[in-house]
Amino acid sequence: GVRRFKLLESFTGEDAYLIGNVEMLNDDPFDSPEIPRLMDKIESLFRQYFEILLAQTGMDLPEFNLPRDPEELSFVIAAVLDSDNEFRQSLLEMTDTHCRLAIESERLEAELSQIKTAPPQVLYEQTMIDAERRKDFHSRN
Repeated sequence: GVRRFKLLESFTGEDAYLIGNVEMLNDDPFDSPEIPRLMDKIESLFRQYFEILLAQTGMDLPEFNLPRDPEELSFVIAAVLDSDNEFRQSLLEMTDTHCRLAIESERLEAELSQIKTAPPQVLYEQTMIDAERRKDFHSRN
């Protein structure tokens, strides 16, 4: 998993190994003046989100740095958002960094609203359920 790709066709080779033809996926070039503001907003939202989740479980917030590259940041956020696998997969399939960041910002705001009002035990139980649900996830790509 270093680069994203779309499987165009697959077949079984002579040694019973799956072989496929793929198309490499790249994000479309972006030059939006909104991206730096959106990245700052997402970083602030994510720090709040992470801090609340850890506080609910009794853990301290570790020191961390989020990527400053918009595309990398969008993939990190997609990977850690507490959402169903279909939503996460849809983010990974997007090729528009600005759009991915905007959707992630909306989702972080919604998640923050939910976790700020959830009782600690409910939040902890939901986090454990979500972790178990993700364990068997397989990408459609």
